[in-house]
Amino acid sequence: SERQASAQRDGYSLATAVDTPKVTIAKGAKTPVTVTNTYTRLVGGFTIGKTVDGDGAGLAPKAFDFAYACVDSSGAKTIEGTVTVAAGKSQSVADVPTGSCTVTEKNAAAKNAKHSTAISANGKAGKDGSVTFNVTDGAAIAVNATNTYTLDRGAFSVGLEDSTLKAKAFTFDYVCESHEGKVSGSLTARADGSPVKAGHRLPSGAKCTVRENAAAAQVAGYDLS
Repeated sequence: SERQASAQRDGYSLATAVDTPKVTIAKGAKTPVTVTNTYTRLVGGFTIGKTVDGDGAGLAPKAFDFAYACVDSSGAKTIEGTVTVAAGKSQSVADVPTGSCTVTEKNAAAKNAKHSTAISANGKAGKDGSVTFNVTDGAAIAVNATNTYTLDRGAFSVGLEDSTLKAKAFTFDYVCESHEGKVSGSLTARADGSPVKAGHRLPSGAKCTVRENAAAAQVAGYDLS
């Protein structure tokens, strides 16, 4: 019989077949015995799930690319590739040879928003958008990546200056539109050159229209244009 330990290969299962298990030894006879070793690669797999969150989630890409690279126990490369995962969905990679894999999210930036990435494999956190995990025979590793998008926000101010009307208050109405919807309001500023800030923090890219309230701007003895 073959010594099984000597025939083992790391990362493979072994099935041994001997065509003549029992041989009768006779003087001068030569009886051939064939031993066949069949090696089958041990494999597992992983699934990548994608979640987007935050007040800027509406600006996030609709799908995200993840690069993966896998090696065996000796560090030799086995497989690599890229998988695209839609937000709120998952994609699986099967027949991954045993060893270890690193999954890295590629560019997930969104215009007018900052983002952070939390990625994990079976609950073990990675960092910098990348996570490394071991793949064992039959394993089904769950990789989860969550991007939290925070809108860039700003505000605007209105100011005016008229040396003859410094004490007078002027009213301005404004309407702003963005992907969050429409907001409106009014503010009052005196003509002393001091700016007055509007009461809303608006996402970058918002478009605002500001109009002076003509009725409130009237001054006796003056024409308004």
